[in-house]
Amino acid sequence: MQCHLCEDFSVPTRQLLNRHIGRVHGNSHNFHMTCGFENSSGTRCETTFNSFHTYKRHLRKKHRGEVSECEQEEQRPTGSSANSAKDLYNDSPEEPCHSPESAPLDCPPQSLANNKSNLEREAALWILKLKEGKRLTQSAVDEILSDVTELCTNVVCQLGDDLRAILNVNSDDIPGLNALVNETSPYTSPFANIKTQYLQLSYYRKYLNFVDPIQITLGTSYIWTGEGQSRRLTEVDQKFTYVPILEVLKNMLNCPAVYEEIMRGHQRSDELLEDFCDSPKFKCHPLFGSHHNALQIFLYFDECELCNPLGSFRKKHKIGNIHPMYRSTLEAIQLLCLVEAPLLEVYGHDKILEPAIKDIKQLEKGCTFSTCEGLVKFYGTIATVSGDNPGSSAVAGFKESSAAYRLCRQCLTTKPEIQLKFHEKYFDLRTPLSHQHHCQLLKDNPTIRDHYSKTFGVNRESILNSLMYFDVADECVVPDVMHDVLEGYLPYTTKLMLNYFISTRLFSNDDINSLMSNFDYGFEAISIPSPLTSTILQSADKTRLGQTASQMWTLGRMLPVMIGHFIPQDDEHWVHYIQLLDIVDLIFAPTVNPETPGYLEVLIEENLEQFVTLYRESVLPKMHFLIHVPRLLASW
Repeated sequence: MQCHLCEDFSVPTRQLLNRHIGRVHGNSHNFHMTCGFENSSGTRCETTFNSFHTYKRHLRKKHRGEVSECEQEEQRPTGSSANSAKDLYNDSPEEPCHSPESAPLDCPPQSLANNKSNLEREAALWILKLKEGKRLTQSAVDEILSDVTELCTNVVCQLGDDLRAILNVNSDDIPGLNALVNETSPYTSPFANIKTQYLQLSYYRKYLNFVDPIQITLGTSYIWTGEGQSRRLTEVDQKFTYVPILEVLKNMLNCPAVYEEIMRGHQRSDELLEDFCDSPKFKCHPLFGSHHNALQIFLYFDECELCNPLGSFRKKHKIGNIHPMYRSTLEAIQLLCLVEAPLLEVYGHDKILEPAIKDIKQLEKGCTFSTCEGLVKFYGTIATVSGDNPGSSAVAGFKESSAAYRLCRQCLTTKPEIQLKFHEKYFDLRTPLSHQHHCQLLKDNPTIRDHYSKTFGVNRESILNSLMYFDVADECVVPDVMHDVLEGYLPYTTKLMLNYFISTRLFSNDDINSLMSNFDYGFEAISIPSPLTSTILQSADKTRLGQTASQMWTLGRMLPVMIGHFIPQDDEHWVHYIQLLDIVDLIFAPTVNPETPGYLEVLIEENLEQFVTLYRESVLPKMHFLIHVPRLLASW
C-alpha cells in the first residue's frame, strides 16, 4: 500500500500505512487526505480530513469491522492474523521491526536509530505547531516541554515496571527493554536534543529547510534609558527584517511537488482565462514568454499588528507558477520583509526593498538552484505588486492619499472627474514612457518638484523600475479587489440600500438581524456575518458595516435570499444591487471567457451611473478603480 501524501513510501499492510501517516504527516499544519478505503463491494470512501485524529476517528466509527477483515486478509500469508483492528488507530504509530529470525524487541540498531530520528522529527514539528499555531512565547514553550518530558518519563517508566510485573521477569531477561524504558531513552525524553531555542533553531535549519531572517541596519537613533540620575541617551540601531528570497526559492525548488508544478506549468488548452499564464500579456512578456518556467513573483504589501500600537508593515511574496487553487493558500505565501511603520516613514519603501531587489536582479540574469532533480538554472522577476491602495501607491512611488489631486495608479484622472465619468475610455492611462517623463521632471526641477508631483500624482521613481522586466506604469501594480470591492463598493452600497428599505418600512433593522441569526449558511458557515446594529448602519464611515472581507462576501450573496421576498422585484434600488452582485461574481470568478472583460466594463459603467442617480452620494476612489479591472482582468 502506498502513501499518497508523500508518494515514495509503501508498506504491505494498512496498519503500517496508518502508522506511517500518523508518524510522518500527523503534525503537519496543512494535513489533508482522503480516506480512500475500499470495502468488500469495491466502493471507495471519499471522505476528506484536515486532521489525523479525525481520520482515525472516522476509521474507528465507519470501517472498524471492514478494516479488521482486511488486516487479517493482508497478514494471512505470514501466519499472523492475531492483530486486532484497534492497533490500526494507535496514537503513537511506531514503525515495527519485522525480522523472521528475531523477536520484535530484538530490533537491529539501524531500526532503533530510524525510530529515534522519526520521533525527534515528530517532536520538532509538534513544537513548531504548538508555538506558531497558538502564538506562544519561547518561555511558555520551554515550560510546556519540561512538563511534557516529565509526563513522558513517568508514563514510560511506569509502563516498563508494569511490563516486568506482567511477564514476571527481570529487565535483563528481555533484550533491549532497559534501553527503551530508562530515563535516557528517546521515549522518556523526546525533546532531549531540541529542548532549547538554540537547539530547536539548529534542528530547523538542518532538517526542515529553515531560512534565517536577516536583521539589516538602516541607521541609528537615540532613546532615553534608565531612571533618575542614571537616565541617559543611548544609541540604538534601527533595523528591519529581510528573509533572503533566493534561499526561500532554493528550498521551494527542492520540494518535488513544487518543482513538478513549475516545470509542468498550468496554461489552459482552451481560450478561457484562469490565470496570468493564460493572458496575452504573458505570451508577449519578454521573460515569461520566452522561458515557460521562469519564476513569477507576486509581491504583496500590507499592514500587520504585533501587539504594537505603532504598527508594522510586511511585504510578502508567492510564486505565480503554482496553480491558483494552491497558490492562494497560506502555505504558499512567504514573508519577504518586516519593518516598523515609523522606520518606513523615515527611510522609505525603496530602502526596505533594496536587498530584495538586489537578489531579484540576480534572478533576472539566471540563478542555478540545487533542486530535487539536480542543478537547474531558473530565471524570474516580479510579475505583479498588489496590496491596499495607500500601500500599493507608496511602493510604486505614486501619491498615497485618496485625497490627492491625481489619485489613480492606472490613469491621470482627478477627483472631480471620477464623479462624472465611469468608463476607462474617458481617461488618459499611464504608460511606461509617460511615467518616465514625469519622474524625470521631478529630478530635473527640484525647485518646483512639488508642483510636478501634484500635477502628475507621482512622488518618486520606484526602485521596482530598476528591474529589467518590471514597470510600475505597465499594468504591473494591480488593484486588490478584496479592498476595492469587499471593503469598498459592496459594503458602501449595501449600507445605503438597507437604510433606504428600512426608511420605506419594508423591514426593520431587527428583522434583518433576526433573519441573519436564523439563516442556514450551509458551507458558508465559516464566514457568518456579524449583526448589523443601528449604530453601524447610521455611522458616518461609508464603507463600514462591521464585517471582514469574507463576511461581506457571504452577506452580499445571501442577502437576496434573506430579504428578497420583502422587496418588489422591479424596485430600482434592488435591481441596482442585484446588478452589483453580478459584477462581484464576475470579478471573483475563477475562470472567465475572453468576452467577459468587455461585458464587465459595460456593467460597471451602468452600475456606477445608476448609483449616482439613486443615492446622490459621492463616488469613492475605490469605486473608480473598478473601471480599470476589466482591462487588467484580461491581462492578469
